[in-house]
Amino acid sequence: MGYLVHWISQIVLIVLFAVILELLMPSGVFQKYIKFVIGLVLIIALMDPVIRLFHVDPNSLLQGINTQKYNEPVKKETARQKSEIEKAQAAYIQEQVVVHMKNQVKEELNEQYGLQIAHLELSAAHEDGQDLSVRNVKVTVEKAEASHRRQESGIRSIQPVQSVSVDLDKQSTTEKSVHESNEMKDVRAFLAKRWELNERLISVNMEGGE
Repeated sequence: MGYLVHWISQIVLIVLFAVILELLMPSGVFQKYIKFVIGLVLIIALMDPVIRLFHVDPNSLLQGINTQKYNEPVKKETARQKSEIEKAQAAYIQEQVVVHMKNQVKEELNEQYGLQIAHLELSAAHEDGQDLSVRNVKVTVEKAEASHRRQESGIRSIQPVQSVSVDLDKQSTTEKSVHESNEMKDVRAFLAKRWELNERLISVNMEGGE
């Protein structure tokens, strides 16, 4: 843009100079000679952009092309490494959040319900550089003593208990299922309150249950 302004200004100055010179010079052969010279100067000024184009250094042009060619893979590799670093950081942060969430409810969950978290799956993401946004939390709980039994050495043999009546067995299973379902609702409400999350984002299941 600066060159274009300079080029137009140069042409205007040449034209003004030619007009003033023509007015000052007396008519005759000498005036025709002056007009011829000024005409040549004006033609050269008009052709200046074309002359500059042909004077471009080919080496500089090729160097610019090569630089762009070799910079492209570098940019892609940099972007790939940046993406991997961001993913690793996000995974680490999410892992720390899971640990914090477990520790936050560990004691109360055991005291109030006799349960502990066996597995916690957190689905979250960073949105537009903001804090971690939780999308879904899947919690699997188990009886607190169940974990203790798994840590004991050896395997205990459990003898099957003979059912007295088939009807009573079905009734007992149904009542147990209803009790566990209600208990899981209470546990979900408890976790939602402690974690300050919407209950709809949390699902709670008993270890070994459906």
